[in-house]
Amino acid sequence: MALNQPSLMIDLCPDASLSKQLGLDAELGMAEAMMGTQLPVSTTIESQLSVVPAGQQLEQIEQSSGLANGLKLNKLLDNLSGQISFILIDCPDSDGMLNANALLAADEILIPVTPQQSAWQGLAQMMPVMRRLRRLNRKPLFWLLLNAVPDEPKIIQAYCDMLSHYFKASVLRTVIYDFSQQKPEAQTERYKALATDLLYGRTM
Repeated sequence: MALNQPSLMIDLCPDASLSKQLGLDAELGMAEAMMGTQLPVSTTIESQLSVVPAGQQLEQIEQSSGLANGLKLNKLLDNLSGQISFILIDCPDSDGMLNANALLAADEILIPVTPQQSAWQGLAQMMPVMRRLRRLNRKPLFWLLLNAVPDEPKIIQAYCDMLSHYFKASVLRTVIYDFSQQKPEAQTERYKALATDLLYGRTM
């Protein structure tokens, strides 16, 4: 883990993709926490890294009036103050209340951008959200990641130029290539480099 410090992953996605990848989709987790008063005991998956899975029926929590002010997650995380160095929140790419809770709790926001048109449309939809955060005096650091990109220098440069034109100093240096074109070992090294980008603010 980064700097060998205690880190926590939180699965706040209704599809529980992170939890499923770790074999924890049947466990209690964030669904129960968002309706309660504290986070459940996290599951340790390796030294210094633990996870709180999505829990059961997280999609129903999205409609809960108890999340109306968007600060529920922030209050839950306050209980971890001084215990965890890094908290990574996997949240849905929507404008619902789960996403709002994640954004209002975050100090930094990482948005993966793929070559698909839908990803660019999603990025455009995030801009009004960022403006609303600023009106609430929330100014998290904003990072963009080129993700699932073909390993073609001309294509990468075109995307870098386009993103840098609109989001100067926000595009992280490391590019994550299409998994079908890279060996697992190479991708692992790239994710390590990406973590370093985030820690030290390394951009294109």
